Amino acid sequence: MKKLIYLLFISLSFTSVSFFKIGMAEFTLFHALVIVASFFTVIISIKKNNSKFKVPHFLLLAAFYISVVNIAYLSNIKLTSYIFSLVIIFEIIFLYNFVKNFTIEDIKKIVKAIILLYFINIVISSILIYFEIYPGVWGEVFQIYYFDHRIRPYGFADEPSYASIILIFALFVLFKTEKFKYNKKEFKWSAMAIISIMLTGSSYGYMLLAILFGFYILKSNVVFLQLARILKSKLFTQKQFLVALSIALAAGFYAVKSYDYSNNKSVQRLISLYTSITSSDKEAVTTIKNIAQVDGSASMRLVPTIKMIENFKESNWKYVLFGRGAGNSIPFFSQIYEGNITVLGFIPSFVYNYGLIGGFIFCFFFYSLFPKSKFILGVLFILFIFNADFNTQIFTYVLFTIMACKQIETEFESQTTLQLHAQN
Repeated sequence: MKKLIYLLFISLSFTSVSFFKIGMAEFTLFHALVIVASFFTVIISIKKNNSKFKVPHFLLLAAFYISVVNIAYLSNIKLTSYIFSLVIIFEIIFLYNFVKNFTIEDIKKIVKAIILLYFINIVISSILIYFEIYPGVWGEVFQIYYFDHRIRPYGFADEPSYASIILIFALFVLFKTEKFKYNKKEFKWSAMAIISIMLTGSSYGYMLLAILFGFYILKSNVVFLQLARILKSKLFTQKQFLVALSIALAAGFYAVKSYDYSNNKSVQRLISLYTSITSSDKEAVTTIKNIAQVDGSASMRLVPTIKMIENFKESNWKYVLFGRGAGNSIPFFSQIYEGNITVLGFIPSFVYNYGLIGGFIFCFFFYSLFPKSKFILGVLFILFIFNADFNTQIFTYVLFTIMACKQIETEFESQTTLQLHAQN
């Protein structure tokens, strides 16, 4: 049973591995394994006459709220979208009850497996791209993304940015299991995740990686620890060490400054986007709307929220507070973007469907899953929600990583308490 649960959580990261579609929803390997795992869980519970499944209160409130809204708008909603939301809520409850019983080693095994499988897939795909070998039937496994005159790998995800998000959150969990302390034995896993993210060529992934890695360097003091170790090794005198360090920093600064970023389209996109936002003398809203002229992908992650706010200003108060029901965001944004709504984040899509009240209820639910140390994880989550709606598997995956971080904290606190009792 434990191996099945491991496989279930690993499959959660395989957002593109599906068998067929039900409406717009993909029936993925994860959904299939949830059914299998649920069956065995029920059988085991009956045999042991022991059922301890718990439901987070805010999630119960959220399920009740969207049910009331959809019943009120029953004739105008997309029923399959509402049903899929309930399925996802059930899956979150299912995952929540397993995560709260995980040990730190359980969580490590799952995120390491995700990192390893993505690394193998993305590296093989990159080699195939380099030698211009584009697989036929194997293309379903070694996926290749054609966009902006570039060919990029993206593992088992739906696109390069999703692959990067999956790896970023897996890496965060791994860092969390080590209390953000440098561990030489675990370095290879970080290296595999970073290499995979870089190979996807995702600008979004680069940005999230910079935030996470910057925080890790500060939190772990890894740079200062390594420098202190070199100094203590007596390979250099203190004077020689300072001179060598100064030369290395100067060389690094020169290399960064003189590098031709025009050859790296992912970095160039970030630079162009930053320049467009900071150099504009127009109002913030106008500046964001004009981002489409510089970066259409970034525009699709920001502008829909502005379009939703503009629509709310002209709408009846009941639509602003309670939304219009499941699936109504699709025709609204399809009309604006001529059907191109491949990237539609939680805020414009979900809030349009369920209003400000629904948005706040779900945000309180998300917040309840977070660990006590939540700042950087919160930043990563806020940046993530511009990429995916609630009715997506990657959203469930990110919530799993957040729950895992909370469980890691709980486990560490339990270990500390046991140590104190042992000392007394």
